[in-house]
Amino acid sequence: MTFKIDRFIRTLAWFLVTQVTVVSQAGRSHFVTTELNIRNEMQGLKRPEIVYHCQAINNGLEYGWRRAKKPPLGHTFHVLLEGGQKLEEEIHRCHFRSVLGKADVDIRMTAIDAEICNYKRACAVHVVTPEGIMFHGKEWDFKERYPRLIPRTYLEAKWKPWPRRSSSGREDPRSQRRSGGEVNSFAKKAIVWCLVLQALIIQGDSIESGDVSFSIMLRNEMYGLRRPLVVYRCKSSGKSLRWHQSYRKQEFTWDFEVPPFGNGVVIHQCHFMSSQGTADVIIKTLSMTSILCGGHVCKYVIGPNGIYFVGFETYYPHNIFLRFVELVRPVVKLVEPWKAWSPRQLKEFRAERNRTRSEDDDDMEYND
Repeated sequence: MTFKIDRFIRTLAWFLVTQVTVVSQAGRSHFVTTELNIRNEMQGLKRPEIVYHCQAINNGLEYGWRRAKKPPLGHTFHVLLEGGQKLEEEIHRCHFRSVLGKADVDIRMTAIDAEICNYKRACAVHVVTPEGIMFHGKEWDFKERYPRLIPRTYLEAKWKPWPRRSSSGREDPRSQRRSGGEVNSFAKKAIVWCLVLQALIIQGDSIESGDVSFSIMLRNEMYGLRRPLVVYRCKSSGKSLRWHQSYRKQEFTWDFEVPPFGNGVVIHQCHFMSSQGTADVIIKTLSMTSILCGGHVCKYVIGPNGIYFVGFETYYPHNIFLRFVELVRPVVKLVEPWKAWSPRQLKEFRAERNRTRSEDDDDMEYND
């Protein structure tokens, strides 16, 4: 009788272990892949090109800036989704820019969208049109007894026009609010840095002060253009550089100093002008920026698509054992794309050029 009881207990233990294993395996989720399609359909415009950037909110994955110069160009992103019993929703926040303005769209995707993409030509496409961002695809209709796929087309977001530039005699109230917010944020940052500096002084009075030397290098790589000339100017609180003309393969470098120990920042505001348009770039430099620049020389490249930063970036590996370790990898990152010239700017520029030519002709006649 004792032998039978021991055998029964062992059998029951193995049965419980098998049941727990099966339940845990059934509760695990699997991953599926789908597509995020974006297409340019800016028909009827003189400048139909668009620039867009997408980022996954849940996992923080960035797909970088993309550019579609004319219809029907676009790009397809391959997205990894979590399926199974959880059916997690992944949100992709996409930012679009064009001559009509800018638009922000939150694209929500689940494993059901991946199943829809298994059908022929059933994947959703987010089309960029002059009216805004349109959704073209299919969705499940659950109103009937047997659900079926039906085509759907609707407007996801409208263009928000670019703000008009105020005249010299009248200031836009929005710019006043923006400047007030910048002053408040600057005051908060100044208070924080003062407290940090005070703590450093109290903890160690023996630390010697000395500024860190830095340099910024701008290189012209406007390849494939008939007019590669770029005119730019940079200024900071301590130095204001003159307008500089740069042709292809030319470099321009200037030196400056940054306070040590990360308790100070030097901000350069640079304005670029070329045949592709204009671009405004803000360069912030701290003493720890040498990690990202690979030294004390920060390199920026002027390309046909915009202004690029050439250096390094920090990232966290996806391995569970190294998720608290910060690593560094090389990167060529688009900082700011070109903003196309508006018709008003072109008109003023041509008028100024004609006025300058007429003054030069008058001077020549007077000299004769």
